[in-house]
Amino acid sequence: MAIKINKMFADTLLDLLEKKKLEKITITDLTSATGASRQTFYNHFKDKNDLIQWIYSNYILTNFQHPTATDNHLNYSAYLIDYYNRILKYKKFMSQAIRLNCQNDLKSFMEAYMVIWEREWFKSLYIEKYGSNPPENFYFIIEYHSTGCVRMICKWIENNYTLKPEEIANHIINLRTSILKYWDIEEVAYNFYNMDIDELGILNE
Repeated sequence: MAIKINKMFADTLLDLLEKKKLEKITITDLTSATGASRQTFYNHFKDKNDLIQWIYSNYILTNFQHPTATDNHLNYSAYLIDYYNRILKYKKFMSQAIRLNCQNDLKSFMEAYMVIWEREWFKSLYIEKYGSNPPENFYFIIEYHSTGCVRMICKWIENNYTLKPEEIANHIINLRTSILKYWDIEEVAYNFYNMDIDELGILNE
């Protein structure tokens, strides 16, 4: 039931974007359009930014959830291309959402999430290779690359998606490869380059 209500508010916000800028959409707009009460909204979301993050997590970030349970040998390339295709699908939402500069905004959420997810993923690869936790500077390198990745994503969006999803994914893959080579764990992620573009595209909701 909670997921249905979350989705109702999410879909309503996306519909309202056809008539109104994201920064101008209010909780009153959402409750009026859905017929739900303000209390119902606040039972499910802290504020509008929380709803924006829910949309990003559930409509765009679908393959990169639950980092602590991530399969070490996930098809990173395929997931990454699907992620960029989803950003294109919701480009009106993403183009406006990353421009919101406020407490708990989407860019901050994206950066924090990326750092946590990639710390866990690379850590699992390192432990599989060496049987021990990585050294402290390992996490510095991961955070450096992760925050840079988010900045590249935002720049891609701000530049009106001048690169194809496959092209920007390739840039990110090259950066990730440099980390794997540095720690001599490239061979552990044997699916890292497995990319069947013809079978990709946006997954069904």
